[in-house]
Amino acid sequence: MATDPFKKFGIGRFSFLGQSRSGDKVVVLRRDSFAHDLIQGIEMKRLFTTLAAFAFACAAHAQQYPERIAPGVNDFADIIDEETEGRVVARLAEIAADHDTEVVVATLSSLRFYAQDSTIEAYLEGLFNSWAIGNAERNDGLMILVFRDDREVRVQAGAGYDAAAQDQIARVVAEDILPSFREGNLAAGLETGVNGLLARVIDPPVANAAAPAGDAPKSNTLYYILGGIAAAIAGLVGLSRYNKAKFAKEPCPSCGKTGLQKQNVVLIAATLDAQGEGETRISCPSCGHVTATTYTIAKLSPPEPTGGGQTKGDGATGKW
Repeated sequence: MATDPFKKFGIGRFSFLGQSRSGDKVVVLRRDSFAHDLIQGIEMKRLFTTLAAFAFACAAHAQQYPERIAPGVNDFADIIDEETEGRVVARLAEIAADHDTEVVVATLSSLRFYAQDSTIEAYLEGLFNSWAIGNAERNDGLMILVFRDDREVRVQAGAGYDAAAQDQIARVVAEDILPSFREGNLAAGLETGVNGLLARVIDPPVANAAAPAGDAPKSNTLYYILGGIAAAIAGLVGLSRYNKAKFAKEPCPSCGKTGLQKQNVVLIAATLDAQGEGETRISCPSCGHVTATTYTIAKLSPPEPTGGGQTKGDGATGKW
């Protein structure tokens, strides 16, 4: 049974405004609007307070990801000096250009400011996928995240790395990053960590010096394959020269002399949206006669996406 809020606060539903000459009370048969609004306001305030507390609790459990501000280094915690950051940015650009691999470094103050009841592993998995690091098809992105106040660091790997690469990532954390971190030099640890990822994971050395004897036939097979490729290239070059020499022997339709020259000229460059147009010109150096034939240039292919990579949660974590 619902409780009358007016009775709860000792306020009746009707207001007694005075007495008659006979001493009888005069009753006004209307609700006291002031009292009614007062109680309604109190009840609504309690409702809004409850809803606000519920919304705050939900927000506290939601993970907040910062907006990415740079392709390479995102030093939100301000732990990398300017000189070191310049070297790290240059190395990350070099890795992207030479090895087509995206590596990102990010630093944050503390996990509690970005997520509640979470771990660095769970948070970085979400951040990695939110920023879509690495190639979408190869899933070869790598990311280093530092929580400065929590004294935690993690290297996250894209879903395309195998178990052997995971072992090397763990070594990068343990041997390349944490020693400098424990000495209080976080910037140096991040720099050696990036270099460690390049040396151990992205471009590891080929250990063929101590290969067992049973691997010799595989090496010979590789030589045969490389030799076949070289022979094919040489054959194509030779065929091109042969066709060019054969064309030069043809007589000019105007003067009859040989030595014709062939040249392709682009008249309208192709774009992503439209085809282009070119012209094949055959000229005679003796009389200057030129025969021109137009041809169509196919549309340009769109570049492969550089982002869109995902992770399944693989990586390595360290504390100092």
